[in-house]
Amino acid sequence: YLGDYRLTDEHRGRPVYRNREGCYLYATGGGWAVSATVGSSVPVMRSTSPAPSPALCQHWQYSANSVFGSGGAPWKDGDITVTIKK
Repeated sequence: YLGDYRLTDEHRGRPVYRNREGCYLYATGGGWAVSATVGSSVPVMRSTSPAPSPALCQHWQYSANSVFGSGGAPWKDGDITVTIKK
C-alpha cells in the first residue's frame, strides 16, 4: 500500500490517486484513505483529520488488522507521510 501514487480519476468530485500495485488513495468525508478499492469501508490507512489534499494531513493511522499490524486495537498511529510531486 506504500509507494508512489499518481492522479488517475475522481470519486465524489475529489481526486483519486493510484500506485503501480493497484492500490488507491482517495478522499473520505473530508479525510483521506488508502485501500485496494476506492470507497472501501475498511481502508488500510486513513488520515485522522480533514484536509483538501492528502499532503496536508498531519496524522495518519493504519489498520492493526492489515498486513502492517499484528492485531489488537483497530487503528494505530503511524509515521506516515504523504508528499505530492509535480
